[in-house]
Amino acid sequence: RIIGRENKIPWRLLDDLVSLRKLTKDHAVILGRKTYESMLFYYERSGKQMPGKVYVVVTRNTEYQPARDDAVAVYSVDEALAVARKFDDTVMVIGGATIYEAMLPHTDRIYMTEVQTQAEGDVYFPQLDTAVCTRLPANTTTKTTATNTITTRSSSKSATNSSRR
Repeated sequence: RIIGRENKIPWRLLDDLVSLRKLTKDHAVILGRKTYESMLFYYERSGKQMPGKVYVVVTRNTEYQPARDDAVAVYSVDEALAVARKFDDTVMVIGGATIYEAMLPHTDRIYMTEVQTQAEGDVYFPQLDTAVCTRLPANTTTKTTATNTITTRSSSKSATNSSRR
């Protein structure tokens, strides 16, 4: 369930990054401030455009202003959902751990990459209640030794989590 170490993803899987880009392209994206800032650093360094329609950055800092025009700061999960839904019916949630935990009750689908490696971490994806989840067939790639899975919850909710673990 490891998803991070020292504010970074403890592995680099190009296929997974491409998959995340495709999933979030042109959708509203909810994420925490640290995740936003790490993505911003990557995209500014690479010169590529960030794929989301709008980035809804959840933060406790009421003075925080996102660096880009396609991002807005909010201060609660409820506010994040309300703002994201104004832009798109499909809302993607991409971390970090606190945001995943808060958003799980609002989630109807999880796209998850299970990385087949030993990694040390200090940030974890929340434990899923497998009694209310259905695991669909996985797409496996030997190139990245990762498995992309889609997990659906029994009750219909309104956000989608995308996680790498």
